[in-house]
Amino acid sequence: MRLKPVLQAAFISVLLSGCVSSVPERAAINSEDAAQARINLGLGYLQQGEMVLARQNLERAQAFAPDDYRVHMAMAYYHQRVGEFSKAETDYTKAMRLAPKNGDILNNYGAFFVLTRQICAG
Repeated sequence: MRLKPVLQAAFISVLLSGCVSSVPERAAINSEDAAQARINLGLGYLQQGEMVLARQNLERAQAFAPDDYRVHMAMAYYHQRVGEFSKAETDYTKAMRLAPKNGDILNNYGAFFVLTRQICAG
């Protein structure tokens, strides 16, 4: 007779142990993927003329991957669009230092020079 309450207690404890939720470990954030997502958001906002949101997302991208040439190239483009040409040049230089043979950087930096020369001449 005494076995029945023991079995009930064991059964209840098994059931309750299934109800205990374990906190899953937070998935590790891939910095490169997070930076690329923020770059995409920033450039999208830039295209829509939302300069504040563009800058915020690009700065967040920079926080995720400060040594990623794509972040510096996107920041350079942002600075170029808002007329901060000295900052744009600094970012293009950083991007080139990080990926010296990247054709996109060379092309964008060249276009930047043409643009700034025309603005200075005008």
